Amino acid sequence: MILMKAILLLLITTILSSSAEAQGIDNRDCTRLLVVISSSQSSENFQEVMQSFMEAEAICDDMGKDNYDRLLVTIQHVIAIQEEGSDKYNMYIDTLLHYWEKTEEIGYYNESDDLLRGYYYTQMKEPDYEKADFYMSRGIKNQELEDEAYKKLQSATLDSSNFFRYQYQIAAEYLTNGRFHAAHAVAEHVEGELKGKALILQAKAVSATANMCGESTFERKCNYLYAIQLLEEAQELGTGDLSESIQKYRSLSPYGGQTSSFGKINRIHLSCWDVTVEYYE
Repeated sequence: MILMKAILLLLITTILSSSAEAQGIDNRDCTRLLVVISSSQSSENFQEVMQSFMEAEAICDDMGKDNYDRLLVTIQHVIAIQEEGSDKYNMYIDTLLHYWEKTEEIGYYNESDDLLRGYYYTQMKEPDYEKADFYMSRGIKNQELEDEAYKKLQSATLDSSNFFRYQYQIAAEYLTNGRFHAAHAVAEHVEGELKGKALILQAKAVSATANMCGESTFERKCNYLYAIQLLEEAQELGTGDLSESIQKYRSLSPYGGQTSSFGKINRIHLSCWDVTVEYYE
């Protein structure tokens, strides 16, 4: 990992230096840089990869649709690990929306992102509900959702319970479509009577990506401890008996289905979700 980062920084520095001496950059160098950046992506360096893509964009004539898609996903990962409402959180939301607008201008935009894009317009420091309404409405129409309650988002008339129901359905839609990190990110903000169901949805998203989140087998198994934690919170909110699902996740965790209440307590940070979970040795 350290070696890859060093190579990546060296390559970026070399190419940026050469571009300063010439008016353009050789397309082969641009392609080589993008390949190195893409291969360096992992659960622990989203911010670095995001910055590298932005630097590549500045020196490449055209990064291509696939690389813009990777950049957009990477920015969403960076947002997910920021403190909600912080300056960085707001800044990266603005950055994400900027690149969605840019990809729409150059013809690389995916309308399948409309629901999530609309949601992020509501999360800006100064929410743009007009754009939120446009993209959410178009996203709903494109996905042929049946619930008429989600055809409008107007800040003046939408009370908090309706807004959280809106968020929950968006999260559920992303879960169904395999957009697990997006589903988790949206469900995390649901409050009120749907909080328990949102926690279950988050647990499903975590378990669905467990084998892709973590540097080691042990770390990947610890994702199931986070899923268990979410289900236990949901159960406390009165969602019903979730013991069967909890036992299933426990069998996939480092405990392998055995009881976990013994030994020394340790902690591990799961960078995919920016959470720390406890485990017993």
